Amino acid sequence: MPRASEERYRSLYFSMNIPVALHEILYDQTDRAVDFVILEVNPAYELMVRLERERIIGRKASKIYGLEKPPYLEIYEQVVKSGQPITFEMFSPLIDRYLIAAVFSPWPGRFAIAFTDITKYKQTEDLLRESEAEYSTLVNQAKDGIAIIQQDGNLQFANQALAMMSGYLAQELPGKPFLDLLAPECRQMAIQRHKSYLAGEKVPSVYEAKLKGKNGITKEVEFSISVIRYAGNPALMAIARDITERKRMEEELQRIQKLESIGILAGGIAHDFNNLLTAIAGNISFSKMYVKAQRDAFESLTDAEAACQQAKNLTQQLLTFSKGGDPIKALASVSELVKDTVSLALCGSRVRYELSLPNDLWWADIDRGQVRQAISNLVINADEAMPEGGIVSISAENVLISQDNGLSLKPGRYVKLCVKDQGTGIKTEHLSKIFDPYFTTKENRSGLGLSVAYAIITKHGGYIGVESEVGQGTTFYIYLPASAREIFTVRKVVEEKPPCERRRILFMDDQKIIRDRVRRMLTHLKYEVEMASEGDEAIELFKKAYESNKPFDAVILDLTIPGGKGGKEVIQKLREIDPKVKAIVSSGYSNDPVMADYMHYGFSGVVVKPYDFDELSETLSRLIQTTP
Repeated sequence: MPRASEERYRSLYFSMNIPVALHEILYDQTDRAVDFVILEVNPAYELMVRLERERIIGRKASKIYGLEKPPYLEIYEQVVKSGQPITFEMFSPLIDRYLIAAVFSPWPGRFAIAFTDITKYKQTEDLLRESEAEYSTLVNQAKDGIAIIQQDGNLQFANQALAMMSGYLAQELPGKPFLDLLAPECRQMAIQRHKSYLAGEKVPSVYEAKLKGKNGITKEVEFSISVIRYAGNPALMAIARDITERKRMEEELQRIQKLESIGILAGGIAHDFNNLLTAIAGNISFSKMYVKAQRDAFESLTDAEAACQQAKNLTQQLLTFSKGGDPIKALASVSELVKDTVSLALCGSRVRYELSLPNDLWWADIDRGQVRQAISNLVINADEAMPEGGIVSISAENVLISQDNGLSLKPGRYVKLCVKDQGTGIKTEHLSKIFDPYFTTKENRSGLGLSVAYAIITKHGGYIGVESEVGQGTTFYIYLPASAREIFTVRKVVEEKPPCERRRILFMDDQKIIRDRVRRMLTHLKYEVEMASEGDEAIELFKKAYESNKPFDAVILDLTIPGGKGGKEVIQKLREIDPKVKAIVSSGYSNDPVMADYMHYGFSGVVVKPYDFDELSETLSRLIQTTP
């Protein structure tokens, strides 16, 4: 090499900012290449290895880089064979650096290596790799489904939650059309939304759809969509949240609000109607006692009395909607109640029934009349679903409900009842409406039966649900809270007869027609009766009788007196006069807690309007028999 060229080369070599070192091959006694000796380095190389030139020249490369064997022995052979430089990556533990080295071989046995420090790049790459791993872990542990959807509508990525939601394996989803996960009725809407998102149009980023899984199960899902860039192209990131339970809760709340909205109207109508029925039914019942010998008149009165009973049943159904009204509960055998109700509801029907009731079925604190009505409505509904006949299966079991039960029930012990028919089933679009008041798919039906059952079970702190498939029949299931009280004996109620001696009764009601009817009934039963139309009058009559040593043996108080003192206020005054007073509360409007918990307010008994001759007689007789 000419001297001038060599000088230019050395000048360029020593002025370069890139670390460069000239190496010579070191052979062992068998002429095998084992290492390299460093012949020359430039200042940039000195800075890289943090050593002065004098401490580098003549040393083995393996010692400088802290390596047992330089990684470029084989690479040098490839350079010699190809005549082309080769670039490779290495890490030097001695200088704690990642390096990219380019090997050059300008003459035999010697070669130059130019180095580039890529430590920061590698550190960034490691951080990115760690971040990606953390992100991947976070995404796959997320409870919400996460998916990346390409412009062509195919899934590029899906996390584990979305796989579980859709019933697929995670590895089955990439490459699958996103629309395949949606119910058919939701696909067109999703197509339009996704086009709008990618076009940059201003549309809501959240929408609801139905996810239809591989197993055929449909779930309500809320999608939150955002536009991202993925692999250099526009894409959609969809976050899917399962809102099936939330939607069910919303439907429950809406149904309750609907029931409450008609409760005020229904309760008011039923209250007034019950007052009229009390007078009508009482007079009919009383009249039958005098016309037994006149067959035609007796049968007519019997028919009229039956009609009154049907009207009473209707008002009781309306009263179940009344806001604030609680069931008048007592300890009862659910098993016995089911047996009695089912046999009566299917009397004369073409439908047969099968009962499966365990002997150890728990008892419950329930309003027997209301729960009987709810069960009867379900059984009648099953009967109507099988006009050609069939079998209604009624079963019960004891169940323990945990904290996270998905049924809006408090944890505890419950009696679960199932009423299953073999009918035509209920269409999917009707399932969410069947408990709505006045909703029915049957001709000449009121649409109150199932909504009444729903209101009754809800007010008992229970739950009622339904499962149905068209052509396969329907199953209704009820959860009733089991009683916490232990059952020791079953007490048989014995019908009491009126007392022989003349007892004194005070009766208070604001309706004259009811006072007149009850006066005749009680007089016929040999009671001595005094009447009051409002609270202050009743208190005055009670006080005079008590002070004159002729106290009343029992008092019957109407709960609600418009513009005056009702039974709740009057009983407090009577107890101040005589703490041992025996009082019965009466009402045709069950929206007051007094009716459900009458003993707490000082009453000894309760009768619900419209009551008949026998009911009032039995209640009074039982109450007076317990008088000390």
